Amino acid sequence: MKKSEHKQVGCASVVIAVILMFANIQYASSAETGTIRIGLSQQVSSAVCIVAVDQGYFAKEGLKVTVKDYPSGSRALNDGLFAGEVDLITTAEVPIVFSSFNRNDFSILAATGTIRNYSKIAASMKSGIRKPADLKGKRIATQKASAVHFFLHLFLLKNHLSEKDVKLSYMKIDELPAALTSGSIDAFCSTQLSVTEAKAKLGSDGIVVFEEPNLYDYITVQVALKKFVSENPDAAKSILKALIRAEEFIKKQPEDAMKIIGKKLNVPVNEIAEAWSQSSFKVELPQSMILTLEDEARWASGSKLVESKTLPNYLDYIHIDSLKSVRPRSVGIIR
Repeated sequence: MKKSEHKQVGCASVVIAVILMFANIQYASSAETGTIRIGLSQQVSSAVCIVAVDQGYFAKEGLKVTVKDYPSGSRALNDGLFAGEVDLITTAEVPIVFSSFNRNDFSILAATGTIRNYSKIAASMKSGIRKPADLKGKRIATQKASAVHFFLHLFLLKNHLSEKDVKLSYMKIDELPAALTSGSIDAFCSTQLSVTEAKAKLGSDGIVVFEEPNLYDYITVQVALKKFVSENPDAAKSILKALIRAEEFIKKQPEDAMKIIGKKLNVPVNEIAEAWSQSSFKVELPQSMILTLEDEARWASGSKLVESKTLPNYLDYIHIDSLKSVRPRSVGIIR
């Protein structure tokens, strides 16, 4: 090998060494500052996590965070957490149930709130729908394996109907208002934000909205992979401390909190107020959540929405230790 070639090889080795050294420094720095990738569902139910980000509570607990938004909790779970895009996500409890039938590598760190009367059915007046019984035989869409899907099931049962009595189809939650507007469906089941969007497109006189306030309480949960929690125990506790700070902010300054949510979701505060008035935001692990998960699992299995007939043990999907160490009074689950 010529002397010049030796020189080039030597230079290249130095460059590679510097690059590798820099990469290691960057990795160490990221680990030391506790960088957490958060997946946020663009729903009012994400209020606690949205406030925690907005008010810098994660930073105050020594965590650096990045945020990626998703139209729904189901998408945050499947497209975000399970796809490796994020470390922590906010979702409703129903997507957790469906995922639990085919994987057990994730944990609920805490519930962060419940919302009553969050799911609703919006129907086009042009389709001749005026009362729940008119839904029979109509084209109804919802997001599959989601909280709004479960509500639709309960709503139909309460009104002496079933999924077999309607022409049910599945769409992404952000596609529903446009589908109703175009006339490709007669009705959809979704959250208040979707209903508000449909009203803006069709006018208040163009749709009829069905509600059942006491039928189902939407539970928001914070979820991470078990590997992340086991490898980052201090970060898991810091996450919960930040969320508890946000809970306290919401309780003390609800008007300011609603403005923060409205700005994040790009929705007027008055349109958030209805869901807010029926919401309870609290970082906890209540025993009642286990019962809810089990009820939904029986629905998923009985409706043949999942292949397995064996119901998961949801105690295996809940990480108790972190919340128990930072606020033990909020843990009501008994093993």
